[in-house]
Amino acid sequence: MIEFIRSLTDWYFNNLNYVTIFLLMVLESTFLPLPSEFILPPAAFKAAAGSDLNIVLVILVGTMGSMVGASINYFLAAGLGRPAVHALSRTRLAHMLFVHERSVVHAENFFNRYGRSATFFGRLIPAVRHLLSIAAGLARMPLGRFWLYTALGAGLWAAVLGSLSYSLVLIYGTKNVQDVFDRYFKEISWGLVALGLVLVAVLVWRLWKGKQNVITPSDGSAPPNP
Repeated sequence: MIEFIRSLTDWYFNNLNYVTIFLLMVLESTFLPLPSEFILPPAAFKAAAGSDLNIVLVILVGTMGSMVGASINYFLAAGLGRPAVHALSRTRLAHMLFVHERSVVHAENFFNRYGRSATFFGRLIPAVRHLLSIAAGLARMPLGRFWLYTALGAGLWAAVLGSLSYSLVLIYGTKNVQDVFDRYFKEISWGLVALGLVLVAVLVWRLWKGKQNVITPSDGSAPPNP
């Protein structure tokens, strides 16, 4: 997985523009296991190095891509309904994309318990953010509210990633952008994986602790609206 991400980011670093940022962020927010942590930082590096990219536009385009991807998940889930979504989550294709029925159930329970807060904070959690937009669609969360909290969470995350990466180049100097990128990838990639595992473990623990609103895979009913 790490090697796949590295190959993709190497290609991306050499083909950076607002279109690729937008499209990859759309994919990142749907079903492709492509972390935004490896999409926005290279763009911010390029912006800081004096390319034709602007850091503000990078953050805005990244946020827009996240919004579109999350909306795709929302509308698919709302249109298909729980039985169809859970049936799809049991297919081999879904498993190849690291989507399992139990992860959908966990996302639904987390959303059912925290509602609007889950839509906002879920954008900050790797491997969970795309599932929570599915849960929001299944719950028929009011669309305006969904877009608002998704935009706030996605915008905050994009701003954090973009500004921190931009600052790295300013600190190390624009002549060493590739060196900064290599150092960032080698030192941070495994840390992000570990952080993701910790966050998933915390999510599972909270769901196990709060059993009062638990939804099971065989239950065809929808969770209450937040």
